[in-house]
Amino acid sequence: MKITKALINERDVLAMSLYLKRFHPRFCLLWELGIITGLRIGDLLKLKPNSFQSGTLTVTEQKTKKERTIKIHNDVIFDINFFAKMFHVKPDQYIFYSRADRKHKHMTRQWAHRIIHRTAQNNGLDFIGAHSMRKIYACNLFSSSGSVNAVQADLGHKHMSTTLIYLKDLLEGIK
Repeated sequence: MKITKALINERDVLAMSLYLKRFHPRFCLLWELGIITGLRIGDLLKLKPNSFQSGTLTVTEQKTKKERTIKIHNDVIFDINFFAKMFHVKPDQYIFYSRADRKHKHMTRQWAHRIIHRTAQNNGLDFIGAHSMRKIYACNLFSSSGSVNAVQADLGHKHMSTTLIYLKDLLEGIK
């Protein structure tokens, strides 16, 4: 398994967003949704515009099979609806569609990772990939709550040692 890092510098996170937006708005939307939801890339790629209802997103996580309800800010829902309208994505089609299959399939995890990883490299950042979004989410949650237990529960980790791996980049910066 390749190791990915969390970006703890807000400027780097913003630079990634801007670069991805220039490449294609759906990659920017993927990046931002990954950071604010903490979902794994496989779960993010399966989202459809109709997945977002009245300020919430309910997802059955592929890995754990657990249902998770996430509060989503109205601005994010507006961005998703705007994107869907702009790119003619129907409510039951994938937001992060595969261009090769005309919106009937979602893009692959490998393709999403490759785009994020290359974008990071172009911004002089190493060890950044699709899983970095989940790590950034964990670091943001820890910064706001101050509780490793809260992060562990939210991410659904059985062992605190797994959660500490996610927070490693942030905690090293605090030393």
